[in-house]
Amino acid sequence: GGPFIVETDESEGGDTISHYYSEPWYDKLFIQPGGHNCILVDENPESQRAGDFLHDVPAWKNSAVITDFITFDGGAFVSGRLESLYKGMLEKLTRSVFYIEPRTLIFIDEAAGSGGAQSINLRFHAPRKEDISIENRRAGITRPYGTLTIHTAAPHEFKSEIKKRALGLLEFGSVYRKESFLKTRGFLQLTAALDGDSTTFVNVLSTDTDLMSALETKVSDDHAVITTEGITYLVNTSGGKRYTVDSITTDALVYAEKTDGYSAMRVTELVVSGKTMLKSDAPICVDYTDSETITIRYSASAGTKTTLTIEAKPNDITVNGIIQNNWKFDEKGLTLTLSEGTGTVEIK
Repeated sequence: GGPFIVETDESEGGDTISHYYSEPWYDKLFIQPGGHNCILVDENPESQRAGDFLHDVPAWKNSAVITDFITFDGGAFVSGRLESLYKGMLEKLTRSVFYIEPRTLIFIDEAAGSGGAQSINLRFHAPRKEDISIENRRAGITRPYGTLTIHTAAPHEFKSEIKKRALGLLEFGSVYRKESFLKTRGFLQLTAALDGDSTTFVNVLSTDTDLMSALETKVSDDHAVITTEGITYLVNTSGGKRYTVDSITTDALVYAEKTDGYSAMRVTELVVSGKTMLKSDAPICVDYTDSETITIRYSASAGTKTTLTIEAKPNDITVNGIIQNNWKFDEKGLTLTLSEGTGTVEIK
């Protein structure tokens, strides 16, 4: 195996050359965000700035923030706020990644412009420009060891481009002066207009050819539906509002049913067939499994009050192995307060 998306270049002998720290030719593509696999505004390679340190000058507070992180059987989820790094050009920028074991990611980028910003651009740098291909809503990065497929599920309208970048001075060095190495460098760029209150990019990335062959996607005004290998994932594209798909009404950023439960990321409400299954006073991430016992993996902000519908009053409830007494069970369901961070609730 080897890399599909890179920030360094690989020679035939496996050596790497860094163009971020050691490139003597200070082309802004190498040292600015435009040379990295990140999000730009209006194709400006300098639109993103470096974040401030968390513990430095008190007035320096412009840094990215991780808001959610959770792992569970079969996957993981992480989400962060990035708008403070974009010099006032974006009112909101959230990047979230839903991981499906073993080789699949759903990237969800939510953006709202300010200050006249017109578009956002996602960049994916391949080892060589010739590695990249585009067909309809799909792009591929093909290497001798496999293909990374990038399928854009949302928005309705977007633009895919294969772009060239210049070679750096180190790439012309005598040690690496080989015809096979001196090939055009390039990257895939996906662009969407910043329309209305919020624009959401949803991209599925995978090297699993069977999964991607079975992949089906549909996009509506407020959500996208991603189906593969018998599992359907709902993705919110409305900027956090509620949406309805068949018997499901929710505001979850990502929702997926399992044979013995469900996963709901950044959710405050989940209604199934008219029955409220979950209600929370702040967005939480939940992986809910109902087998011999009910097990809930969660990620929450401090003091998040949550109500869950369960069939009967519990005998015992533990959080991270510690018996809990501060909970209530009534006609609305089980109500408890989830502490800050990640944890595991077991209900017996």
